[in-house]
Amino acid sequence: MNYPATLNSFRSCLKVIDTFRAAMKELTAPGHTTVPTGCDRDMKTGPRAGLPTFLGPLFWDVDPRELDAEMHRDFVIARILSAGTLESIRWARSRYGDDALREWIVRHEGRQLPGPQLRFWETVIGLPDQSVNAWLATPERRIWEGRVAS
Repeated sequence: MNYPATLNSFRSCLKVIDTFRAAMKELTAPGHTTVPTGCDRDMKTGPRAGLPTFLGPLFWDVDPRELDAEMHRDFVIARILSAGTLESIRWARSRYGDDALREWIVRHEGRQLPGPQLRFWETVIGLPDQSVNAWLATPERRIWEGRVAS
């Protein structure tokens, strides 16, 4: 058994747990749906509602200036749920609301979200645990998430 590698894996898991705990504490604090100061610095509203510039790195494969927060709502929500920062999560919760994020996850049955992220969202926005358990138990997901690097 390779003890140094096992110890490093254990330390990595502890870092993830600590990060999760800090995010949960912040996201579930009173007033958690408010946008932090500065997040609305370039947020537009109206018929052509662009995205704030801080979301740009999430949309590396498209021109983020061409995205509309409402017209491309599903695409924006998918990226933020799967790869967003705490700042982008705050923005999405403020812009779309927890109900819209929950509806997106339920409509897609948790697809596009790895198991740990799905569990995170289950806790943060109150997804039904029976549904999340069923989504995680599908054969397709078990094959994909059960893979090991060689």
